[in-house]
Amino acid sequence: WVVALPSAYPFLFQRKLREQLLHCVGFGTSHAVLWLQQQSIEQRYGDQLRRAEGQTERRMAVTDNIVADRGVFIGPARSDFVTLPSKQDLLDNAKRIIGITYASKAMLEVKFADEGGFGDGVTQSFYTAVAAALTADLD
Repeated sequence: WVVALPSAYPFLFQRKLREQLLHCVGFGTSHAVLWLQQQSIEQRYGDQLRRAEGQTERRMAVTDNIVADRGVFIGPARSDFVTLPSKQDLLDNAKRIIGITYASKAMLEVKFADEGGFGDGVTQSFYTAVAAALTADLD
């Protein structure tokens, strides 16, 4: 009933609560645990992490504190890491990646060989570019 009630009567629940429910039940247990861990880390260490931005040693010290804090850190998330040659042929590459990783419960991280960075930002830009390419095909 915990999932059925907000689905049937969403107007009874605040949007934030419905989003929390989605994160906790919509993507599987491992994603729920990771999301709850991220929320706890943000609540307890968010200010410290933002103040340490650009300061490698300070950032590492805060990260060490997070990892040692059993109240917020359960463990790292499992990730499938994919390196694409470039953003050319994006839809074909995305189709291949999905074909390989669709059954995996791990998070997908994407890196482009012709770019220096990787992480959440690059992965988000991959999904954004795929969405843009998919909607461009509709026009």
